[in-house]
Amino acid sequence: MTSIINPNIDRSQLQNKLKELAPWGQSIHVMADIHTPGPLDTEHRWRLLDSMPVNFKGKSVLDAGCNAGYFAFKAEEMGANRVFGIDCNHYINQANFIKNFKKIKNVDFAVCSVFDPPKKEFQISLIMGLLYHLKHPFLAIEKLAKITTEMIVIETEALVSPDDTHKMQFVEHTFRNDDSSWWVPGEECIKGFLRTCGFPHVKSYYFPQVPENPFGFHYSTGKTVEGFPASQRIMIIARKHINSETESFFDELPNVSPSSSFPTTSYEKSQNSQLKDQTSHDSNFYWEEVNEYKRIKQNLEQKNTELIDYIEVLEKERDSWKSAHEELVKTIEKPHINKPFS
Repeated sequence: MTSIINPNIDRSQLQNKLKELAPWGQSIHVMADIHTPGPLDTEHRWRLLDSMPVNFKGKSVLDAGCNAGYFAFKAEEMGANRVFGIDCNHYINQANFIKNFKKIKNVDFAVCSVFDPPKKEFQISLIMGLLYHLKHPFLAIEKLAKITTEMIVIETEALVSPDDTHKMQFVEHTFRNDDSSWWVPGEECIKGFLRTCGFPHVKSYYFPQVPENPFGFHYSTGKTVEGFPASQRIMIIARKHINSETESFFDELPNVSPSSSFPTTSYEKSQNSQLKDQTSHDSNFYWEEVNEYKRIKQNLEQKNTELIDYIEVLEKERDSWKSAHEELVKTIEKPHINKPFS
């Protein structure tokens, strides 16, 4: 990344500024051990994108719905010569702060709608974690396709089962306990959008699944807490044209089954062995943390039960001592009877 950390910053001032700009959506490394306090797993999503045949070197890149700029900064780090991120005012303020603090070059941000994008062309457009938040997702893809000359990358939640993959699930209230979603599109539905908008070469890739999910999804039933069909996080790469660099990849890469955790092609195997190990480690670490939390909770519940039982014993002892005390008081308070002399 073409950046220089500000050497004159006071650590407490930096942390106060991050709090001032909250809430954060993305976790971004700022300096030393300080990250922006965002909940989104940006590193995991980047590792997946970085394993795919997306060459940022020398390219112009649009990050649509850039949030605090994580993927825009990563694209610049990977050699993009011009990166432009668009989002609402709150996130653009965050992105500009990170950019200015780290003095990152070749990246600019602006408050802008995906429905009225910049009047300039980009070779690559990124749509990361945005599609399901849009009221008109097809219109957004259509608008962005008109200013994208080579490739569109979409990372999104999608319906993947054969019965639902061509559908669009409308979200009236919440999806996975989140009220910011409008639609949950099917995988084939999204591919149809992209082909219709002039990007005929489309491939998808599935994020590795975990056995449980605390964020509003039950794998045992295949439904969300609201009863919506099963969905999965996927990444879709769509190209206008196939060139020598990507032809073999697109010929070889199948539409991976949703049950597949990791790629099966020779290209993917060579590119993703480290990703697989790291993702496996991250997933194991995460569930170790969850299980530790459950164990602590069970221990606390057991201790609470024992404490309640002990309190009951103390209350019984208290009542017993109270009765004994009352009897003693009665004995002391009895009037003294003077016996007559015989």
